[in-house]
Amino acid sequence: VNTLALPKDYVYFLNDSRAKVLVVSDELLPKVQSIKAELKFLRHVMVVGQATPGTLNFRSLTERASDVLEPAPTAKDDMAFWMYTSGTTGPPKGVQLTHRNLLSLVSAVEAVIELPERGSKVISWLPAAHIAERGAHYYLPVTRGVEVTICPDPRKIIYRTDVKLVVKDFSDIEAKLRALVEQFHGYVADVNVDRSQGSS
Repeated sequence: VNTLALPKDYVYFLNDSRAKVLVVSDELLPKVQSIKAELKFLRHVMVVGQATPGTLNFRSLTERASDVLEPAPTAKDDMAFWMYTSGTTGPPKGVQLTHRNLLSLVSAVEAVIELPERGSKVISWLPAAHIAERGAHYYLPVTRGVEVTICPDPRKIIYRTDVKLVVKDFSDIEAKLRALVEQFHGYVADVNVDRSQGSS
């Protein structure tokens, strides 16, 4: 789900999808705890990071798991996951995506961008509610064995409050793939102009 959503949105997402298990970072855990009584179907909360009483530690569980992954018996038209939209035109909508949908998305994205080779790194910066972002920086990289670094707060890019930090991140991570919208290209150009003029 959208990590920038409000607690009331999580109530809607989790109840609408009838989710029984939630994997969440310790940073977002307080949001979940504040609404736990309203979650009708949730049974387990797995925390990436510092778990609290009543939750499960993601790392502890995965470390005990086998290194051998057995594929589930699924077909292309089986449901892969529900993706909730950002709610720009009303309440967020739970879009049901099949495995066939994801394979088609990966194929379409691969046709228009040049993904780095295995072992390279990419940056995910658009909100996860955007299907283009998921295709370019989640699903396609998974098929290529490419590491994905997620920008902690995409709003800092969208609203131009921390552009220089993001540009620095590009340099630090040595990303080879940057699927950027035209507006962000303009922001990066502005930062380069500032640097050329000697401003900090």
